[in-house]
This record gives sequence, structure tokens and C-alpha cells, in this order.
Amino acid sequence: MRVLLNEPEGTLTKYRLSRKAECSFSWLHEFLGKLEELRLVENTEVKDYSGLIKYWLSVKTKPAKQEYMCKNPISLIKKTQLSYALTTYQAENLIQHYLFPSRTDLYIKTEDKEEWHNLIATEGLVGKGNMRLLTTDPHVFYNSFKQQGLNIVSIPQLIVDLLEEDGVCTEAAEKLLDFGRTAVVAMIMRDQNDVCFLRGLNNIPILLQINVEDFVHRSDLKTGMTKPLNADHHSRHRFSI
Repeated sequence: MRVLLNEPEGTLTKYRLSRKAECSFSWLHEFLGKLEELRLVENTEVKDYSGLIKYWLSVKTKPAKQEYMCKNPISLIKKTQLSYALTTYQAENLIQHYLFPSRTDLYIKTEDKEEWHNLIATEGLVGKGNMRLLTTDPHVFYNSFKQQGLNIVSIPQLIVDLLEEDGVCTEAAEKLLDFGRTAVVAMIMRDQNDVCFLRGLNNIPILLQINVEDFVHRSDLKTGMTKPLNADHHSRHRFSI
């Protein structure tokens, strides 16, 4: 579901989808059939984005959590070369600026858990506080991206994590799903040429096929002005409209 939600247009073949999801073709074929019965997808195209998010929320495995109290979690994170991806409060604030970043939650690789623990324990305290390390399957890093120099989970992953938190986080998740406020620019490869697609999270295209080289230009939908947007093969960019 994570791959489908990140690439909902239906451009992936079932074979390609199974490779990206790292599952067998037969399992994928059966699972897509189940999602089609629920009218969430048609072949590999997502028909009900919000519905698929909610279905994922109902079946996802909750990550293991270790809590800490740290004076400046972001400063500490920037010092390390260990893999991570921010989620919930801190990630949402970097993208949408709706929630106060009262806690810093980040996914880490299971094999890095001891190193992270030692790093945080050196500068902070172990126990309930303002920072949580989350460990789960490695696919959680799929389509993660950088914002202000920090690694963030994919937008679908962030939405489902916010919904799992409940409370005010649900409001933030709903805002991310609101086509009228939020859009995601996805950089993909086609015929070895960079092509930029801008789409709403409900799978409605806004702009189509903007060729890019070292940078891309986007048209301001209100003024018609053209603005440069730095881009590379691994980046994802978001802006409000």
C-alpha cells in the first residue's frame, strides 16, 4: 500500500509494483484483487486515496518505540550520519506548519538502535520525554525526502502516522489530504529524461510534464509568474496553492 499511495496514478505495472514492494507477483495479484473489491483501486491505479489511507491505518503494524528527553533533538540529529526519517509533529511542522513540534519522532534502522541509544543517552535522558525512536520494517523509508536539510518520511507515511496519533494530529492529516491546500511535486524518470509531475494527494493532476535539467520552473497558479525550483533525482518538493 505504501508504494501505491506514493505512486497512485496507475502507471506502474503489477510486475514493477511487486518489485518495488518487494513481494511476490502472486501475492500482489491477490492483494490488489482484495483492494479492488473494496473499490480502493483499479488495477494499480488508486481510486479512493483517503479510503486506502484509512485501510492502511486499520491493518498497519505499530512500530516499537523508545522514549527519551533531549534538550535539542534536531541539533543532535544533524550531528549524526545514521539513517533516519522524521514523522508526526516535527515532520508535519517542516512541511505544513500546522502542529507545534512538541515531540520529535523518527524512524531508525533496527541495526542502528544501539548507536542511536548511546548517542541520545550521552546528551539526554532515557525515559518518557520529547523524543521517540521508532523501529519497524525498512520499507518505512520508501520515498522519504529532505526538507530544510532533514530527512522526512513520505507524505502518505506521514499522514497515516498522524492519524495513528489521533487528536489534533488527525486535523493535520486531513489538511495534508486536502487537495485545495496541499500539492506534492514528484520527480520521476521517464525514458532517461527528468519529468516533473505535480499532483494533489487525491490523485488529481494539477500540472503535467515539466521537463527539467539542472532545475525546473513552476508557474505560480495565481500570478502566472515562473519561479525556479531546485531538483534532483532523489528529492520531493511541496508547496501550497
